[in-house]
Amino acid sequence: MTSTLQDGEKIGYIYYDENSPVLKLLETKYSDKFIKFKGTSAQGREGQYYLVDFHGNQKDPVDARNDLYTGITRAEQGAIVLF
Repeated sequence: MTSTLQDGEKIGYIYYDENSPVLKLLETKYSDKFIKFKGTSAQGREGQYYLVDFHGNQKDPVDARNDLYTGITRAEQGAIVLF
């Protein structure tokens, strides 16, 4: 995934829980490759790839569906959803 990025381009990461183990890993090892968005704050921001981390997601199924839609439709090449 990272090999297809242009200079300065980052992978979008949508998260919900500040204590997500994925968030911690990305912040410590790959912070230069990802841009973080909490919840639906990625609306209107397209990129080649997005990771959508549902760890600690809210319990409302409608909100979860909307957030999943946001994450998938921001990605031009592909999205990875983590449950």
